Amino acid sequence: RQEFREDERGLCKIRRYNPDILNPETAQEYAQVMARMGQVFAAISSYSVGLGFNVYGRGVQEGDPEVKAMASDLRKRLIDLGPAFIKVGQVLANRPDIVRADYMEELTKLQDKVPAFPTPKA
Repeated sequence: RQEFREDERGLCKIRRYNPDILNPETAQEYAQVMARMGQVFAAISSYSVGLGFNVYGRGVQEGDPEVKAMASDLRKRLIDLGPAFIKVGQVLANRPDIVRADYMEELTKLQDKVPAFPTPKA
């Protein structure tokens, strides 16, 4: 029933997963894929460098104001990267065995305070 409604509204274009459909074919599509990869790499690498500098260079400890700022920065970067990365943040917010409490506090904001995305972007 749901599939019929999505098909009726033109939302369901792929019935089965087929990697050939998802492969870029034109130079413009390759450029879009490379631009997205660059965006993701830049966000992750710049955050990692800042985190390394704060933790190893300056010796920032749990409870420092810088930690809260870094956790907030991570949340904002995940939002900027889009829905898939927000979902990763939501999952990490529920994993106290992986994520520190101060980061979990910030990532839980992704569970109920996320800006809406336009349907084509999502």
